[in-house]
Amino acid sequence: MRNTDTAQVYPNFQEDTHLYAAPDTEESYEIPLSKSMEAAELGFTVPTMDQREVYQEIDDIYLYPHTELQPVVRNGGINNSDGEEREFFTESDIYWVPASNTAELYEQLSKYRFREIRRDQLQITEHLGSGEFGTVNKGVWEGSPDKSREVAIKLLQKGASEESQVKFLQEAALMGQFSHPNIISLLGVVTLGEPVMIVMELMENGDLKENLISMRPIPGELPPNSLYQQLLDFCHQIAAGMTYLADKSFVHRDLAARNVLLSGNTCKIADFGMARDLEESTYYTSQGGKIPVKWTAPEALHYRKYSTASDVWSFGCLVYEIWSLGHKPFENYTNSQSLCTIHR
Repeated sequence: MRNTDTAQVYPNFQEDTHLYAAPDTEESYEIPLSKSMEAAELGFTVPTMDQREVYQEIDDIYLYPHTELQPVVRNGGINNSDGEEREFFTESDIYWVPASNTAELYEQLSKYRFREIRRDQLQITEHLGSGEFGTVNKGVWEGSPDKSREVAIKLLQKGASEESQVKFLQEAALMGQFSHPNIISLLGVVTLGEPVMIVMELMENGDLKENLISMRPIPGELPPNSLYQQLLDFCHQIAAGMTYLADKSFVHRDLAARNVLLSGNTCKIADFGMARDLEESTYYTSQGGKIPVKWTAPEALHYRKYSTASDVWSFGCLVYEIWSLGHKPFENYTNSQSLCTIHR
């Protein structure tokens, strides 16, 4: 059981973490789609590879009455961040590792009952950002349990490589495993047809970094007394979310103010790495990929060894960002200078 009370929560990270596969669930329900048409209005479970061979586009589903898809089932009363009972996303106590190819990823998403949202129920209203693999957009989900809901939609560019598809789906596979008030919530995916989409809750106030910068007082003026309590509350919320991830043996690897989103005064940990512009001054390219040098623990920089302990280091850097109102750690240092300083 996890603690959803974020008041006075401090980091309680383990010294190390290991990855475990979640135990197989015994239930494996499949029913003809014709018996679950009403449920399909809210989405259905992501199709397996065998089911995908029957149809390639969302419209085709309604042309095959004997096509079998996993039905909508209630998942033991697990609540999402909005307090609603979840109908999808079978949750394990321990984080399971997403597969490294699309075929196995689709099998995992189907097994753990990830919601496949109907493409015709989504409408994009505003472009929010773009990156190497696609875009992030604001939109409306007309088929949500609330009938109409504003959401964030990540789109993978059409014709993306297998590697890009895997990274994109892995992000959804990770996000769908978590249910905590301070972790961004996955609402569903669109994997039939192109572009592939990830549908998430919308955080109206954007990322924490930009909000911190906007809180800086005008030169010569003192900040309001309430600011300090708000900053402390941010630290508590993020610590609560990170403790939840550590309890699931999950390592974030890129905790920073840019990867924390705000809605009102609520912080939620996220990672928009697949669809945001990476600042070259922020990330250092190595043989293992891009590394956020100024937020990364020495053992991760030296040996690519990531653990809950390295997340604690990043959390410390994030706390510095919070209390400096958006200034980077090692702000006046280049990446090379930062590396030398951290290595001492």
